[in-house]
Amino acid sequence: MANDNGANEQERGSPLVTAYDQLAKYGPATDGKSVSLTAVARATGISRSNLYRRWPTSADLAADIAVFRATPAAGWHADVCTDDGTSLEHALRRSLASPSSADGALTRASISVSARSRAQARVAAWERAHVADLAQRLQREWGPDAVGPWSDIAIALTALVDGMHLSWAQFADVPGSVMAPDLATEVIELASRMVDFMLQESEGPDRPLGSNGDHVGDRAADEDQHTIEPLPERLTTALADGSLDVTSDGGRRAVDMGILARSRGVSERSLYARWPAPADLNADLYLESITRVLAGIERIILDVFQSNTSGTFTHPMPLFARMNTWFMDPQRFPEARVHLGLVDVLAGSDVLDRVRGPIQAGLVSIDMLTAGLLQASGFRLLPTVRMSTYTLFILGLGMGTHRMSALHPEIVDRRLRFLDDEYPAAGVYLTAMTRTCADLVDPDGEDGPLSEPPLPPVLHPMPRPE
Repeated sequence: MANDNGANEQERGSPLVTAYDQLAKYGPATDGKSVSLTAVARATGISRSNLYRRWPTSADLAADIAVFRATPAAGWHADVCTDDGTSLEHALRRSLASPSSADGALTRASISVSARSRAQARVAAWERAHVADLAQRLQREWGPDAVGPWSDIAIALTALVDGMHLSWAQFADVPGSVMAPDLATEVIELASRMVDFMLQESEGPDRPLGSNGDHVGDRAADEDQHTIEPLPERLTTALADGSLDVTSDGGRRAVDMGILARSRGVSERSLYARWPAPADLNADLYLESITRVLAGIERIILDVFQSNTSGTFTHPMPLFARMNTWFMDPQRFPEARVHLGLVDVLAGSDVLDRVRGPIQAGLVSIDMLTAGLLQASGFRLLPTVRMSTYTLFILGLGMGTHRMSALHPEIVDRRLRFLDDEYPAAGVYLTAMTRTCADLVDPDGEDGPLSEPPLPPVLHPMPRPE
């Protein structure tokens, strides 16, 4: 019998693999089970009967609290997206130095990839307004003579800043700590370069986020139907001062243990023996997700290179544009959105302390991969850009763009012209980051960048048989 169980275990894979597959299929377990109306009543002094009148279930209350956490009044959006007359550089510098800059980033990621809900529609409407404000302030700063896809530029910058907060959260010293000053400076410099690049190199109409009829009509109806009233002041005060702590979610496992047990044909008790505390399971799942993401990145790079070995490219930028487009494709790279559904477990130090070291070690391998890719395609990083920072830019902008396209599905369908061809806009955002961090160089060793270098030998078309 023992041998049969061992054979079945191998056939089913490890419990961790099954847990990851469950996460990919169902998304993270709902927050509704971790918000207690009794605890809220105790922390706020609001009677349970009054709470039940407004929120019949804990899941209803959890959704409203999630929206409150995801749409802070003092996060980076408030500093950067509102046109207060300051420059983009000043606004970003002020924001990234603020302790509240990253407020809401983890919760927004979790909501964005969750099943369509009242919380998701509300956060989407909030972000659309901020993106519109950012597009307007960029137009003011760059002047009336600058014409370009301002809304797409605002989407790209929003993805960059939000994504860099998500990236930083994975190896911060403590949850919610301010981004390192040197990294913040590099983010600020990249943001300005990306604006200039997209104005000069990309073309397309300026379409505000939410203007695509295919997505807006039903989304707007949902927002009207699910308008959420502001939370009672006593509840927001309890959330702000920590007397009601829902940020760490210390009692919530990222997957439903009952579903996991049934799918494996084992008792829940055996799973709890393996993962006694939620942090045990959540940390293991997070590291498994990191492994899947890294494998997905390597798979896409290989697929793109293989798909172009018999092409006729005379310039490496189309290859980068295609690669970046594939990175942003949720069908080709589903691991990215699964990972976004997990990032809110980093709000607790019990998980962050376990994953920080392995994530930092994993970045080293990505540094080597990106360095080889740059060299093979004829690029050299600017002297002001560190390889480790470039890697973080790839991961951060990638996470931010996947997060935004999950919350705003129309982003997947947006297109921009680049290098006399049309590409998905999300791929152009990442290409703008790559191109503004590196120069094309002469493969023969001449000093200085070239605008149209010969294709490096590794990318030459394979000879066709006679």
